[in-house]
Amino acid sequence: ILIPALAASRITIVEHKQIRARARKRPLWKVLFLDVVLIAIAGYGLYQFSVRSEILQLSGLEATDLALDPILLVMSTIFVVGVGLLFLRVYPLFVRALYRLGARSWSPAFFASLIQVGRGGGKDQFLMLFIILSIAIGVYNADAARTLNQNVEEQLRYGIGADIVLQEQWQQVDQDGSIVIPDGMGFGMGGPPEPGSSAASTRYLEPPFRRFQELPGVAHVTPVFRATNAAGRSFAGSSFGRVALYGIVPHEFGRVAWFRDGLLPSHWFNYLNLLSHSPAAALISRSLADEADLSPGDPIYLRWGDQPLTLYYVYGVVDYWPGYNPFAGGGAGARQHLAVVNLNYMHATTALEPYQVWFSLDDGVTSAEFYETLTVGRISPTRIQDASQELIRRRNDPMLQGTNGTLSLGFLVSLGICFVGFLLYWVFSIRDRTLQFGLFRAMGMSKSSIIGMLGLEQLFVSGAAVAAGFAIGRIASELFVPLLQAVRSAEQAVPPFRVVSLGVDQLRITIFVTVMLLFGFGILSVVLSRIKIHQAVKLGEE
Repeated sequence: ILIPALAASRITIVEHKQIRARARKRPLWKVLFLDVVLIAIAGYGLYQFSVRSEILQLSGLEATDLALDPILLVMSTIFVVGVGLLFLRVYPLFVRALYRLGARSWSPAFFASLIQVGRGGGKDQFLMLFIILSIAIGVYNADAARTLNQNVEEQLRYGIGADIVLQEQWQQVDQDGSIVIPDGMGFGMGGPPEPGSSAASTRYLEPPFRRFQELPGVAHVTPVFRATNAAGRSFAGSSFGRVALYGIVPHEFGRVAWFRDGLLPSHWFNYLNLLSHSPAAALISRSLADEADLSPGDPIYLRWGDQPLTLYYVYGVVDYWPGYNPFAGGGAGARQHLAVVNLNYMHATTALEPYQVWFSLDDGVTSAEFYETLTVGRISPTRIQDASQELIRRRNDPMLQGTNGTLSLGFLVSLGICFVGFLLYWVFSIRDRTLQFGLFRAMGMSKSSIIGMLGLEQLFVSGAAVAAGFAIGRIASELFVPLLQAVRSAEQAVPPFRVVSLGVDQLRITIFVTVMLLFGFGILSVVLSRIKIHQAVKLGEE
């Protein structure tokens, strides 16, 4: 506040009027091409982030093992300022082109508005940059909060695979035919069990599966066999290990499992249909296809534990699958492979082993109600994963809540500051232009024409800035919201992070901005209606 006052105290009022009347010099930021410099810095930040992400994927390191470049923390703001300044460099060219397009046909109000905006200089541009920053950062914060919450839920549901994943203790049959009942049966929470590790000579008694289908509140249910220690070889003889093996019933699995659209080249139901074409069909991960040089149609041999090698045929290659994380448990630089086969064919060619039971619940069924049905049905799972309960736990995480609060507060504060700045600028602008409006009225321009002229000025200044703010905010969200995962390892970023922008958030911002513009225009109209020509046109005051 004091620095401008100190500079102004060194000149007289006459010198000040002379300086204002002279031709304006180009702003320093235009001379130094500050807009281009800021955009280049933001581009460098994106490059650094892509390099960091690639290193994490290839090395298998934790996100905390690599130093975080501090420039990544302010990239979105730098980008918004840079693109906003670039817009201010280009926008006057558009106004001049519009002026020349109909210079002889525009109405006086429209003509005066174009002249005012085209010659507004730094004041109008400062307001436009202020609005662009406020709107763009508000849009970015809204998208960031929505994206963070949505991706937490998607990654959790993808990792579990279904609403409920249950593992029940199977009874083992000893060599002499007696039944062995292990101790420790009961509810437990944790990751997927480790089936497929027992010897092929061990026999199990499969519990009745129909009782799961008859549980109240269950929409669909399917058995899923999973082995994390599978291995195999191709027909050419190349061996491979670290295979996560899935045995599924395709048509049932598609109704139960959760899978995000867009992760595969076509809808994932098409891949389930491929499995249904042949009992010996198999889907493999792209990492396995690359390592063993496999392609659709090639034969492949798979085994797990002490089970014998079984022949399958590759019918498709996938990058993702419900519950499959290519970076889990592989170590630095190693990926876990995937093979998905038909469960019925697996049971026909190998010894029966314990499998998981995946559930999708009816709408409105709570976890407590489901657990109650398990108790009534005398079903005692040894391990159970509940997507809804895990999601509640994640949402209550202090780090996530703090981040949401910061982004939400930033969104509200940015819009509030935008409204206050908008109103103050236009009120002071009208007071500074009292003489001009009085002269327009004295020359015969009606009051409604002057109000219309102000409305057009708001459209060219505030309206253009709001539109640019929305566009720049959306671009910034697409480019820089993924930086929120900079502190996550590759294992924690499956499925890939995606930017989520819901129409309801954009609608709220649009309503707020519309109300702001209408309310501000109403105040300006009231202020303008109180201007008295005989008080405005006093040459002695100027």
